[in-house]
Amino acid sequence: MTKNVVEVDFGGLERLKAAAASAGESEMDKLVKTVIAELRSVAPYDVFEDVFARHVWDEFCWCQQEGSFMDNMESVIRSKITGVLDKLDDRTLVCLTACSRDELGEIDQDGELGVGAICIDDINLAAYQRIQEAAQGPDISIIGPHRADELGFHLVTDGVVFSELSEAELSAVLAEHFEDIIDPASDLSGVANALAEGFLEQIEAESESFGLSALLGRFQSDVKTLLAEKDVLPDLKGTQAALLAALDSPV
Repeated sequence: MTKNVVEVDFGGLERLKAAAASAGESEMDKLVKTVIAELRSVAPYDVFEDVFARHVWDEFCWCQQEGSFMDNMESVIRSKITGVLDKLDDRTLVCLTACSRDELGEIDQDGELGVGAICIDDINLAAYQRIQEAAQGPDISIIGPHRADELGFHLVTDGVVFSELSEAELSAVLAEHFEDIIDPASDLSGVANALAEGFLEQIEAESESFGLSALLGRFQSDVKTLLAEKDVLPDLKGTQAALLAALDSPV
């Protein structure tokens, strides 16, 4: 009697799983970036004293890096992940599940999930862990209680005013206008004028030349405007860009 034997190519099955996990990797990256973008659009809860958080993402980064506790923060993140997952099709969820299982390395109580399975809980957990890792990237100390000290590490000093004023003087003025400095849409002309004015006052106080003092006294407004626009503002924008690059490091 001839027996029919069905041979299962387990190697092919593993390759199929690997292919699904590989496809899920790019989808997981998109998922994490989408959730973080949403967190950046949510106003902060302002629960940390003297932390200048711009949004919930800043607060989450502060929690992760400083070990601070914020009630319900994990549930907020998890709900955001779920909200994004609800909009995805089954094919994407299958790939995300394969990627998540591969990453978590866990077996559920019913055994390993088969090819084509969808497990939202696994995806949510894997995505949350990646978001936790991403929260370690930003230089969150910039918005902390000691931000005036931290500003000195990001100063762009190509111009005369930024080069001549001390780091302490620059940091003090920037800290006073911190809300404008970390807002890319903010008009920095007021800050530039304040720095230019401080620089001119310093020159006048240190100068022993009557002629220079008289000249500055007569044309101070024009000189201040020129310095603010041509010398201070470029360095100010450069410093702002450096701060935002450190604070909003790529995910």
